[in-house]
Amino acid sequence: MPIYEYLCNDCEKPFEELVMSAATAVACPLCEGTDIERLMSVVNARSGGRSGELPATACGRPSAPPGCDGHGGCGCH
Repeated sequence: MPIYEYLCNDCEKPFEELVMSAATAVACPLCEGTDIERLMSVVNARSGGRSGELPATACGRPSAPPGCDGHGGCGCH
């Protein structure tokens, strides 16, 4: 069961949703809007750096809090 990233065009907030099937209706968890678009997911792969070093997340931490979008949504900016 994949987790997809979406952007709500009503409130302009990104969110993630676990989608059981293609027929699953998705709505924004904040404003309940249905004018949404699925975003391109970024693959988090290790490259370069020292052995055992984790790649930085959007907020620059090796392990970001859930919901971190790199724009202050998780409180780490």
